[in-house]
Amino acid sequence: MVNNIRLKMKEIEVKILEIDPAAIEKSLLKLGAEKKFSGLVKVRYFDKNGEIKKKKDVLRVRQFGADKGDQPEKVEVCYKTNKHTENGYKVCDEYHLAGHNFDESIGFFEHLGFEITCSYEKKRTVFKYKNLEIVIDEYPQISPFMEIEGEDTESIEQLIKDLGVDEKERSSKSIGGLLKEKYPHVQLDGLIF
Repeated sequence: MVNNIRLKMKEIEVKILEIDPAAIEKSLLKLGAEKKFSGLVKVRYFDKNGEIKKKKDVLRVRQFGADKGDQPEKVEVCYKTNKHTENGYKVCDEYHLAGHNFDESIGFFEHLGFEITCSYEKKRTVFKYKNLEIVIDEYPQISPFMEIEGEDTESIEQLIKDLGVDEKERSSKSIGGLLKEKYPHVQLDGLIF
């Protein structure tokens, strides 16, 4: 099982806000991006006595495609640490582990004394383009946004230019931070379709 753990050193990402998902998808496919996933994602964040929050780290379990009959369930456990902002980009170290089952993964952390601190759903479409991962996220009550993640800012900037969204508002905030900043009336915990 050790070979199922992978470290993505220096995750570099930026959000492009208030996008038109259909137009972005069309542009990405025209550029040659490959659509990897589209469906519902369920998310659970965990903490134990506030220790993870205190370090400004994140421990989460996500379930991809569970409510979509034509796509098998994928479960991902992720730990993010060393989060900071560099030149308007969110940067952190990320550890991923493939989970077997969403409920069992949640039960595993609860058995270890962790508590669910936040639970929500989103619709996500994932694309791969060159060395980049592009996701379009849609949540109830807020405008859709795109997140571009890569190994360097130059590739990300080039894609932003190629998509013609260089004038759009950007954010390096997490979804929780983005809601506090732009949509203070929306609570992330309990946000579901």
